[in-house]
Amino acid sequence: MVRYAILSILVAALAFGCASSFEVHRDWDRDADFTQYQTFSWLERETPKAGSARVAQRRNPLLEKRIKSAVEGQLMGKGLVRIEGTADLIVVYHTGREDKIDISDY
Repeated sequence: MVRYAILSILVAALAFGCASSFEVHRDWDRDADFTQYQTFSWLERETPKAGSARVAQRRNPLLEKRIKSAVEGQLMGKGLVRIEGTADLIVVYHTGREDKIDISDY
């Protein structure tokens, strides 16, 4: 029984040690007066053609839904109204991914 407890602790420590984090970068015009905007809409983007893994990563409907929901929630919470067509503020997002390995030896 003690072996199972020790094994469970080691597996948990390994799992937590291997957990990865991600960075979020955002950019906007720092001189813009966002209090003047009352409406927003999403910039319509061209749908990429199928055929590669990179395109499949960009075409993730679940991720798109989550991002748009989070952004709309924040903007609506600040009093902006989402409309279709011409709006005061046009919103777009981009995602990217980079495989990175950090090695530290002692």
